[in-house]
Amino acid sequence: MPLDTAYAEVAGLVKRFKALSGPARKAFNEDNTRKDFILPLFRALDWKIDHSAEVSAEEKVSRGFVDFAFRLNGVPRFFLETKRMSENLTKPEWVRQTVDYAWIKGVTWALLSGFEGLRVFNADWKEYNPLQAQFIEFTVDTYLPDFERLWWLSKTETALGRLDREAEKVGKKIKRLPVNLHLFDDLRAWRQDLFTEFHQYNAQWSPAQIDEAVLKLLNRLIFIRTLEDRQVEAVQLKALVHEAQERHDYELILTGLRTLFRRFDDLYDSELFRAGLIDQLYATSQPLEKIITGLYGSSYFGYDFNAIDADVLGAVYEQYLGHIITTPQAAEVVEKRAKRKSQGIFYTPTFVVKYIVQQTVGKYLAEHGYSEAHPPRVLDMACGSGSFLIEAFDTLDRFVAARRPSPRPAPSQGEGDGEVTIYDHARRLEILQQCIFGVDKDPQAVEVARLNLLLKASFQPARLPLLQNITHADSLRLDWDGEFKEVMKDGGFDI
Repeated sequence: MPLDTAYAEVAGLVKRFKALSGPARKAFNEDNTRKDFILPLFRALDWKIDHSAEVSAEEKVSRGFVDFAFRLNGVPRFFLETKRMSENLTKPEWVRQTVDYAWIKGVTWALLSGFEGLRVFNADWKEYNPLQAQFIEFTVDTYLPDFERLWWLSKTETALGRLDREAEKVGKKIKRLPVNLHLFDDLRAWRQDLFTEFHQYNAQWSPAQIDEAVLKLLNRLIFIRTLEDRQVEAVQLKALVHEAQERHDYELILTGLRTLFRRFDDLYDSELFRAGLIDQLYATSQPLEKIITGLYGSSYFGYDFNAIDADVLGAVYEQYLGHIITTPQAAEVVEKRAKRKSQGIFYTPTFVVKYIVQQTVGKYLAEHGYSEAHPPRVLDMACGSGSFLIEAFDTLDRFVAARRPSPRPAPSQGEGDGEVTIYDHARRLEILQQCIFGVDKDPQAVEVARLNLLLKASFQPARLPLLQNITHADSLRLDWDGEFKEVMKDGGFDI
């Protein structure tokens, strides 16, 4: 769109807004503000607001919504949270939600607008006060005088990375680590602390056994935190720490966790919570309190485990699996290239995973569809943390949901909106148990793959599958007819 045309359209919106009386502005709710002013503003900035591939509505977040994602070539470039006219855009909780969501999704820019104001935040800046992450602010009085900078938000300038270039000019600000690196750093520290603690008080167990127990505990805690952020479960881990602090009885953390794990085992009936070594080990309260508190984030960001994409979690765990614990006398988590080489640990970039799955699972579905009598069986013979299987699951789930009758419209790609029904749950369990198969010779990788896949079905308090289709074995030496007897009798794997 020519600049003069865009300027004229924005001028028209400003004129319409200023013609409204005070009471008329207050009468505008968020939907009408968005429809009549905010989206037309971005249309004037050359965005195709009616094309969901470019501007997708209601990217779902566990605690609400970020209203729009603006994408180029399928990659989100910034998120926009909308408010009604005359709303105060300086409320820290709104700013933090918008900024943290962008950071968790790996997107630099977060916008907040009620049209009367438009604030642009840099989600990468490490600011304890989220308001200080503001890069530009516009008002209805500055859209036109400051139109040159407003145009930085246009599709053309966004494609050229204009905001990023301009942000570099304002000086070197301390940046937050990307969410995957931040979470990995936390996991590495927690792993080291837990290993040291467990080895000190439970010396009868080998270092390898203790390290496996540490991974099991971290997996359980991440599973629980994810269900909390999806509002499937109440906030229980933080409540457990608060109760221990209030009563000055820190033994409550360990005993409370054991009780919680047994409840989850009874309710979800998953191998993740099956009683094992981790339920016998003793630890003092300090590392447990530190980890649980850390899983909620720090004073300048918050982890939202529902919003963390499976590929991000997979990348974190691949890094985790590529590290080892050194000798117990000086416990330290270090990268071990020999382990990466021997185990074949290498994380495939997300765009490669998506392309390969689309060229295999996607093409299969396009040619054969989905038959309940013979659902497609997808095998990853070296599944690692499950990145290919997760993408295959998502592809199958979208395909089946779009074609299977449901009491309400099929869910979109986003999840965690609190509207997942028993039909969605049943469909996902069906796909997990009948379509998804994996093998890996690293037992810890198998644990992680099962966790990542279980999270795809954990949107309500209901029993989960054991996921025995994800197997610990060496594919080159595996007795396939014995391990996957029913599948091989029925013709083997499809993909």
